[in-house]
Amino acid sequence: MELDDLETLGTPGGTITAVPFLGEHGDIRIRTKCGWMLDLDGTRVLFAADSTNVSPQLYPL
Repeated sequence: MELDDLETLGTPGGTITAVPFLGEHGDIRIRTKCGWMLDLDGTRVLFAADSTNVSPQLYPL
């Protein structure tokens, strides 16, 4: 399944959200270049390996 930037997928017990990737070659527009916000059973974890947060407002989730 492919998700666009900031698109959310509902799962049993929570959601998975695709977040923009701004790391190396972040200017290449392919869907495999994203991080993941998992919100499961009230616990939220952001997987953003190699991402660069250029603005605190980028990930307001």
